[in-house]
Amino acid sequence: MPRQPRVLFVAGDGLTRSFVGGWLEMYGYRTTTACDGAEATALLESDRDFAVLIVEAERGGALDGLAVARIARKLNPDIGVLYTARMPHALQKSAMVHDALCLRLPHRPEQMLALLKQLSQSARGAAH
Repeated sequence: MPRQPRVLFVAGDGLTRSFVGGWLEMYGYRTTTACDGAEATALLESDRDFAVLIVEAERGGALDGLAVARIARKLNPDIGVLYTARMPHALQKSAMVHDALCLRLPHRPEQMLALLKQLSQSARGAAH
């Protein structure tokens, strides 16, 4: 299986990070995980090679998921963003980065994989 793009997956729950990170790796994605916005921002600042950011949009804390996505786009305008949310309909579109996708929680792996494929194809198209 060819290697997929690099993914940064941000989730507060350790079990979720381990589970989702593991199956993303199983499907060929080079995955790094972060437990919060501060850790994700540090990773994004030190390594600009991430192609996709997956972040909980409703995540609280000093840096919520929406803020992390905005920072990611400032650092790398081509990064694909996939928000996860329990109530995606309640997210304000104006707070989301342009062209981001959103996946309702809970979800099945194949749902996330389909959206990652769509983000990867968009990124390849923008690079040409």
